[in-house]
Amino acid sequence: MDLKQIKELMSAMEKTGTQRLRIKEEGYELMLERHDMRAKEESASIPEYFKPEYRDDRFFQRTDAAFFKAGGAPIHQSVAHSRAEMSNNQDGGTIVSEEMKAKKGEVIKSPMVGTFYMAPSPDDPPFVKIGDIVSADTVLCIIEAMKVMNEIKAGVKGRLVEVLVENNQPVEFGTPLFRVESKE
Repeated sequence: MDLKQIKELMSAMEKTGTQRLRIKEEGYELMLERHDMRAKEESASIPEYFKPEYRDDRFFQRTDAAFFKAGGAPIHQSVAHSRAEMSNNQDGGTIVSEEMKAKKGEVIKSPMVGTFYMAPSPDDPPFVKIGDIVSADTVLCIIEAMKVMNEIKAGVKGRLVEVLVENNQPVEFGTPLFRVESKE
């Protein structure tokens, strides 16, 4: 086999999209392999916000609710309250409706995506119930994320006045979990 025939085979591989070609004949064996350079270019064009230098690791390490209550994120409403109570603003944050604003107290939001649990196990009593006085370090619930149980603390002092999520329900980042009336 000469160079001209090899070039013809390479051209045919490109036209047909063939990645590998192996030819065995008496006296020689030829193996051609083609690599798609576009795949390498696409992997090089990773969006900036996925690159480590742009990621804010505070969101991956902190689980106390007070840290996250100021912010929000688009949410999926699979919880006890209605969609009418929440809406998304243009920059992706969560806006609390006028009805929710009229209710007094701090809204404690989910700091992560996971499954919401009110108690450490199905047989145990819940961490808190409506009417309980909570401190900043009081554990309110557990959110299971990737088989890891994350305790969610109140982050504020006050009286628990409302539980906004049903037990054993999926929650997303920014989903309102509790409402606590602050002690003044």
